[in-house]
Amino acid sequence: MCATARRALSGGEVNNQPHFSHVPDYPMMDFPEPLYETTHLQSRRMCLVCARKHAESVLRTTEKEIVPLCKGCAADWNCHGYLILRRIKPGRLIWRTLVFKMFHPFQTPSLRVIWQDIKSLQAWAAKMKKWM
Repeated sequence: MCATARRALSGGEVNNQPHFSHVPDYPMMDFPEPLYETTHLQSRRMCLVCARKHAESVLRTTEKEIVPLCKGCAADWNCHGYLILRRIKPGRLIWRTLVFKMFHPFQTPSLRVIWQDIKSLQAWAAKMKKWM
C-alpha cells in the first residue's frame, strides 16, 4: 500500500487537502427566523394580536404561518414591527378567544385551528428567545 493510501485511510491529508471523516456530526445552526407579512391566508383565521377580528394577513417565516393579523394590527406591524407581538398576553388571549367564539360559534376558525396558531407562535417565540 502506498503512503498516500495509508494517509487517506488514517484520516490524514491527501494532496494537501484535509480529510474530515473524523469531524463529529453537529446539528445545523439554528438561525433566527424573521417574519414577513403576506396577505395570502390558507384558511380563515382569528387575529392573535387583538383576538377580536378575523385575520386579513399573516406574519410568516419562509416555512409556515406564525401570526394571523387583522387589518388594524397589520397597520401596527408596518409601523412598530416586532413590538406588536409584546401585546399578546396569555390570559387576555384566552379570554378574548372565548368571547370571539361566543359571538361566532359556528364560523371558522375552529378552536382547534386557533390552538394550532397559538402553538406555532409559541414554538417560534421559544426559538427566537435563544437569540435575544
